[in-house]
Amino acid sequence: MEATTRAVDMVKRFEGLRLQAYKDPAGVPTIGYGTTVYPDGDKVRLGESITQSEATEFLAFDCSRFAKAVTGLVKGVALNQNQFDALVSFVYNIGIGAFRESTMLDKLTAKDIKGAAAEFPRWNKATVPVTTVVKGVKKTTRVKKVLPGLVKRRAAERALFETAAKPAPAGTTGPAGTPVTAGTAAAFVGPPDEPPPVSVTVLDRAGATVVVLTDATGQVTDILQMPDRAAASMAALLRYYPSLKTFTVAAAGAPVPDGDVRLFVAGPRPVPTVEKAPTLERAFIERGSADGPKFPGNDIKELQARLRDLGYYEGPTSGSFDSATHAAAVAFQTDHFGVAEANGKVGPKTWGKLFPVGAPKVAMKPAPKPAPKAAPKPAKGKPAVGKAPAKKPAVNSGGKTYLYLSDTKKLEKKTGLRLLKLEYVRDGKTIDSIEVYSGVPSRQRFRKGRDSRMGSNEPLPEGRWFIHDILWKDSPDKYYGKVWSAAQGPAKINLSYKEPGRTQRQAIQIHIDGNRRSSPGTAGCVGIRNVADFKTLVAWLRDTDPRDLYVDYGLKTIKRP
Repeated sequence: MEATTRAVDMVKRFEGLRLQAYKDPAGVPTIGYGTTVYPDGDKVRLGESITQSEATEFLAFDCSRFAKAVTGLVKGVALNQNQFDALVSFVYNIGIGAFRESTMLDKLTAKDIKGAAAEFPRWNKATVPVTTVVKGVKKTTRVKKVLPGLVKRRAAERALFETAAKPAPAGTTGPAGTPVTAGTAAAFVGPPDEPPPVSVTVLDRAGATVVVLTDATGQVTDILQMPDRAAASMAALLRYYPSLKTFTVAAAGAPVPDGDVRLFVAGPRPVPTVEKAPTLERAFIERGSADGPKFPGNDIKELQARLRDLGYYEGPTSGSFDSATHAAAVAFQTDHFGVAEANGKVGPKTWGKLFPVGAPKVAMKPAPKPAPKAAPKPAKGKPAVGKAPAKKPAVNSGGKTYLYLSDTKKLEKKTGLRLLKLEYVRDGKTIDSIEVYSGVPSRQRFRKGRDSRMGSNEPLPEGRWFIHDILWKDSPDKYYGKVWSAAQGPAKINLSYKEPGRTQRQAIQIHIDGNRRSSPGTAGCVGIRNVADFKTLVAWLRDTDPRDLYVDYGLKTIKRP
């Protein structure tokens, strides 16, 4: 079963909200409504901050996760939606391990529903530190104590658990066609119950390798064109679809089923062009090289800054070609020239690839220098926000100016993420574009606004979104200063859903995918893959101040203006 927003509201009511990361009684960094791990797998760190809508989205994801655990533990027990939502709130608080060992679960599996309900009041204690003074010496011990807040929570959960669910109107169904009762009018949260692919069949179509994925019932879930049949490509496919269990090679001439065929991209992402490339002052640079008086061009600092902008290097621009710089250069060369040419030596060929020259379609405008007047102190409990520079009013010569997001039908081999195309349209003409993504691997299901569920970790839904101002954690254009979180990076751009209709989704932003290397993907936000691309986006926003983002996946709920 799935939890509904009733379970989310119950948890919100009793957990409390903290927008600044803090340590819980057990010493674990926590944020929002008790979140300790973000949906993308990153642990919460002290010093991080989130918005209230982000806290709600994270809570919905956690409720979905606990709902899955409860479903597995009460398998075979007939529960109505009210009973299930009460259990999700209960387990969110006490933990999956405690519920697994509880008398309540024993009574549930014994079909003793009344006896299970009577167990709620017993869970009204928490282990708290108590300090006593004996002969002038302080001593702190941890003891179990009844907490008034837990007494109220258990009473509310029991009341919901014992609330009978009334039949809904005929024909009303919930996830996967399951009947919905009047007691479950709240919207469902979390990903819908869709069967994952378990089998893959490899076919040949006009010399190209095509794989057909099917679920346990034999239904086709996806058709992909692979770059080749190499083991590395198949391993990347398995990372994207971890549910796959069997691989089959079809007989020669076997037909490919009808359906949308997407490309599994093998090549590296394109390198953004520059208006003018810096000059490489020497024949080549390698490990052990260093900038100095003989080389006024600062070759290594230029190299380090560019590799860092492209997401290959995380160190400082020291001017010393150390082992970290060498590893970054090798990674870049591997992506763009292959393993055979990846030796870490940077000469004219690698330099030219790092700095491809092209007439910029949008000129980057330098940020104005901040006024000497000290900025006012932020309100207590809120992080300081670097305001974006003033924006130039849009000039319209007949067409609209906006951003447009669409599906490329390509999968990035390295991460298994489906790539999207973000275009800058000025006066009705596409001026520039970059490739981005949204959602997490294996959860990139594209939906209409009304069908996209809170906490699903899926891409932002199709529709028109409003683009808010850029929010910098540090000062404007400081890309390597303070960050909102490890996943968000130094700047974020909030988005608000406008039409058509309404959507559950909130806390949607555009930001750099800061933890792309360790945990690629986003929890539904638009993820920019490197600093260089984010700088391009910032240039668009400063050029004409576009406020509309049209998200079009071909679901026919929105049209390009």
